[in-house]
Amino acid sequence: MLYALPSGRHLEVDRWPLRKDQRELGWCWVFHDVTDYKQRESQLEALATSDPLTGARNRRAFLAQMDMKLERLRLGMGRSFALIMLDVDHFKRVNDTYGHAIGDEVLKHLVTAVSQELRKEDMLGRLGGEEFAVLLAGLNREVALKRAESLRQAVERLQVVVQGHAPIRFTVSLGVCVVEHSDVSVELCLEHADAAMYHSKHHGRNCVTCWSPSLSMVNAA
Repeated sequence: MLYALPSGRHLEVDRWPLRKDQRELGWCWVFHDVTDYKQRESQLEALATSDPLTGARNRRAFLAQMDMKLERLRLGMGRSFALIMLDVDHFKRVNDTYGHAIGDEVLKHLVTAVSQELRKEDMLGRLGGEEFAVLLAGLNREVALKRAESLRQAVERLQVVVQGHAPIRFTVSLGVCVVEHSDVSVELCLEHADAAMYHSKHHGRNCVTCWSPSLSMVNAA
């Protein structure tokens, strides 16, 4: 048996019966302090599921969590959720002007700002490059749009200080897809959120768009 103590330490406990002939004398309890092992295990798990640059969930872990949420919806056990895709506007310009090291700092500041706006049950993931995604639990369309707008504003307020340069400010474009039914897939959710995000990109950037079937018709045209 494994016990987690309030102090943060972990104990593994084995229990062995003590007998003489056929008579039971008692029990022997053996305690092993496995705190270091559990810490190493947690570190390895974090390495396997986190983006090494920003600390956000990596693509594989993020999509696995979304797939789990969809499966719970199919079983009638889960709540609706919102998927938000967000992409840094003109990120190539940042890299070309300041270099990739400063571009990395911009992404780290982005993750910090977005993470501060999230609840414990929400999740932020880096899908690749300057593209990120957020899972928000239990939201309808109206609330999801408000939450996405708060993320946009949080990033807009950021300033990345670089020695020898004026503070770098940047914005993001966001696309929202609200998932309320089980008749969708991870791929379709990503496609819808991505279409909404690119609508934001093509209509001024630094704004939020919620997916609707009309976006698909526009993109097809």
